[in-house]
Amino acid sequence: MGSTPTLPTLIMTEPKPPESTNTNVSWKDTFLLEHPLSRLPNDEVRGAFSVILENGQGVRDYYSARYDKDGKEVGIPDEKFDVGIGKDQLGDSPRKQLIHEIGNTRLRAESLRTGVLKNWRYQESHSEEFTKLSQMSRSELIRELDASIAGLYEAAKSKENLDRKISLPFGKETTGQISIFRAMQHKILHLGILIASSDCIGDVERPDSVKEIWG
Repeated sequence: MGSTPTLPTLIMTEPKPPESTNTNVSWKDTFLLEHPLSRLPNDEVRGAFSVILENGQGVRDYYSARYDKDGKEVGIPDEKFDVGIGKDQLGDSPRKQLIHEIGNTRLRAESLRTGVLKNWRYQESHSEEFTKLSQMSRSELIRELDASIAGLYEAAKSKENLDRKISLPFGKETTGQISIFRAMQHKILHLGILIASSDCIGDVERPDSVKEIWG
């Protein structure tokens, strides 16, 4: 097994509660009020989770379509939510991409507690959990996305979980901590896929949180 990746050390500060008059508090800032990074066991995991939240904010803003102060719709409008651009996963509709992100994050959190990462491709085709997700409304799916990231955070708070050996569906083994790094990579990957597919769908305005990372 290779050496554990090293991420930049974060200077940890507790986020301050938002002022009651501030209506522009981001999902990430709200998440951190209840799930501060300082509760995670080490700087590497804190750094990884900071990136998960940064990219998670972009993903969430794409799915939480809304109007900006100028009346322009930002994110994926309802009429585009079930539009795909191809037959493979890279061309999945925004709905299917969102379901995949929820399920994958749930399975990674579960693996930190059980030591077994289930095959998500099989689960997406055969499990009752994924069937239920496919029947949910858009707003329900966004709540499940939030809950899946919170669940990953809770699993990552335990040093025992981070040190746990995890068997993978393709025959290798990793640790809980490296699995958090891979969850970070997965969030980055799927924000990129979402940007590309939304550009191909057309008439999807990039959220500011995405522009800050990708332009």
